[in-house]
Amino acid sequence: MGRTNSRVIVSLVAALIVLAVLLVVSRSASASVVTGLVAEATPTAPSAPPAAANNQVCLGCHSSPGQQMKALNGEIISLYVDPDAFRNSVHGAKGFACTVCHTNISGYPHPGYKPADRRQVTLNLYQACKQCHADNYQKTLDSVHQKALASGNRLGAVCADCHAALANSFDLQQVSCRDL
Repeated sequence: MGRTNSRVIVSLVAALIVLAVLLVVSRSASASVVTGLVAEATPTAPSAPPAAANNQVCLGCHSSPGQQMKALNGEIISLYVDPDAFRNSVHGAKGFACTVCHTNISGYPHPGYKPADRRQVTLNLYQACKQCHADNYQKTLDSVHQKALASGNRLGAVCADCHAALANSFDLQQVSCRDL
């Protein structure tokens, strides 16, 4: 009878652990769905920055200067992020997590991404700016830059061509149209 009681107790404990794990996972999934819906419905800056502690996970790899990927055209694209530069940037100083802008990244391994070239990376990522900078983004929609993009000119300037998200300030970079 002692063995039967022990087996029952072990089975009950195991069942409770499984239930606890399922509860945590379901709450986490529900929270992400709700958070995702709120983020999509609210194009303004979040009222409280997401936990910057998650950045340490990202910087675990991306703080290595050799971190890079190859575009389809053969260009090497650096994936390096200087931790000090990010920490002192506008976004880093406010405690924003990397995933505020890199919304398609939720863990490792990352989803597959093979851009045609470096420009495609910029054109894909600049769309994230409008999440928090909706007013400024709207102002660009009737600009010569947007008209150039709309006409098919991939070199039409976008936010990130002049404003560096990971730089120490949001002052305009020293970029001329010839550099684009």
